[in-house]
Amino acid sequence: MVLFRQIFFQINNRSQKRCSKGIQFNYKKTRCLSSLNAFDQFVFNYGFELRNGSRHSSFGAVQMIQDIFKKIPVELKRFFRADSAYANMDIYNALLILQVSFAIALTEISYMPLLEKYGDNINIGFKRNSRLRT
Repeated sequence: MVLFRQIFFQINNRSQKRCSKGIQFNYKKTRCLSSLNAFDQFVFNYGFELRNGSRHSSFGAVQMIQDIFKKIPVELKRFFRADSAYANMDIYNALLILQVSFAIALTEISYMPLLEKYGDNINIGFKRNSRLRT
């Protein structure tokens, strides 16, 4: 019996301020450990990895994504979302191969060249923000 027909996953990185071995400075110059976490829409944890603080947020994400979605039946509609730290081709390709629909935030650097080239005639799923450079 199928209780739901779709599943949503979110992956993120958290800094864990601690006093122990493995602590290194992260990009904010904070001494910490870093954790990679993956949750579904019911807030069940599907993946957790604790690593030193100097690791990039997306380090290890491709393997975690593959491990998670290989266990989820293809019959379910599978969705994935993440912030701009996970906007890279390795993650895109892993999700496409696994037939997962996804939404990943992009940094201004990623889409500003498209705006400059195509102007307001482009529709790639974002709203122009007054905070952005034009």
